[in-house]
Amino acid sequence: MKKVIIFTLASILALSIANASKLPLKERVKQRAPQITSLLAGGQIGLDNNGYLISRMEISDNDARIVADENSDRKVMHTAIAKKSGSPVAQVEKRSALKFIERLPKGAYYKDAKGKWVRK
Repeated sequence: MKKVIIFTLASILALSIANASKLPLKERVKQRAPQITSLLAGGQIGLDNNGYLISRMEISDNDARIVADENSDRKVMHTAIAKKSGSPVAQVEKRSALKFIERLPKGAYYKDAKGKWVRK
């Protein structure tokens, strides 16, 4: 009986994870936003000068996964925008970084064009 319950719970968890990855990109980003904002405000992560999140200190495996998922989705967005606009991906990333910096919470960190950490 115990094995059946464990199997059932594991199956439900696996289906939840599989369904979460099928969500549209915008929805995935929206769901992660509170955790990302919290990590940024707390200084655990910052924004690099290409619009991607990077760890500033040791973070939990769960937080690292959230950051990796966010960066993966940002890469997809940057690539799609570059393809649509005919611009190089690097140029889209730089413009995106500037937009993300504007939206950072007070006290969050970002890297300037020279790669130095700046606190907003």
